[in-house]
Amino acid sequence: MANDKSGSEQPRLEAQRTRDKAERESQVSKRDRRLTEESRVSDEAARGEAEQLRRLAEESREIHEQHRDALEQMRQHHVRCCR
Repeated sequence: MANDKSGSEQPRLEAQRTRDKAERESQVSKRDRRLTEESRVSDEAARGEAEQLRRLAEESREIHEQHRDALEQMRQHHVRCCR
């Protein structure tokens, strides 16, 4: 009788292990999808910030160029006026 009970118990335990494994794999898959989405959102934010920094750097270069031109004009004016 004990053999009958343990013999019928084995397929039930195997089925439970299979279900448990499938559940763990499903949880890992959900976690992977969540992490992938978080990574995508983070990458998108980083690209936006990088673009903003690029624009600021370009504006800074333009302002620097304008100041350099203005200083050059003042220097030339001073040379002409003060000879």
